[in-house]
Amino acid sequence: MIRKSPRPPVARGRFVRLLAGMGFVFAAVGWLIVNEQRRRARVAIRNAVLHAPPVARARLRRVWLWWKLRLADPWGRCRARLVADATGDVLEIGVGRWPNLKRYRSGDRLVGVDPNRRGVFLVRRRIRRFRPDAQIVYAPLEALPFPAASFDTVVSSLALCTARDQAATLGEIARVLRPGGRFLFLEHVRARGPLAAWLQRAATPLWSLLADGCHLDRATLAAITQAGFSIEMAEPTVGGWWLARPTYHGIAAPPLQPQSVPATTTSEAV
Repeated sequence: MIRKSPRPPVARGRFVRLLAGMGFVFAAVGWLIVNEQRRRARVAIRNAVLHAPPVARARLRRVWLWWKLRLADPWGRCRARLVADATGDVLEIGVGRWPNLKRYRSGDRLVGVDPNRRGVFLVRRRIRRFRPDAQIVYAPLEALPFPAASFDTVVSSLALCTARDQAATLGEIARVLRPGGRFLFLEHVRARGPLAAWLQRAATPLWSLLADGCHLDRATLAAITQAGFSIEMAEPTVGGWWLARPTYHGIAAPPLQPQSVPATTTSEAV
């Protein structure tokens, strides 16, 4: 009886490594091709707009402004007003793609924090373009990696709705604010009407999956007050998506004795 010797697994291992290497090469080349095509498309669109007749350019400008104000960033006008009040050493939490970056005044220390590692990676290009002196930090909002009384202003622009623990995040904001500092916020809150509030509650599970954990039905103004802040001003703003209304732009003073939230976390400055 002739026994067949088992085939050595060396060849199979080499074949798998070869396939993995080829897949990586093809993925890298495809990524470069897609980005190059996107760059060429942007250049072609820009040239077409520049050489278009004045009437066509005016119409395209109206379409662009409508898309930007209604769909891309309906809170754009509110952001400019929010950032105008930021002075001194400024910390913005939950920056995402950091649409407020180019609106800050030059000369002030500017630090951004985001709990999404991918978002921190993507925002570096905007920092190099608009504010090379700014700093972006990867850390959870519930455990900010800064000493107590480190900033004069803390900005929250549609960030408290995505925080995993809103009370802990507000406690950390109070901890890092200096005496006499200010907390500037632009946040949407739960609707007052029973029908609108019910729609927000019903849509929140799906909305949070599509909008990076955003909760439509949070009583954010009440949470700010419960954290010990004194709300000096809170005005409803015009704009925002229908389900994410009302939205308030406000200024709050930190508590006299902020409650620190002890936590040890791993942060990464980029």
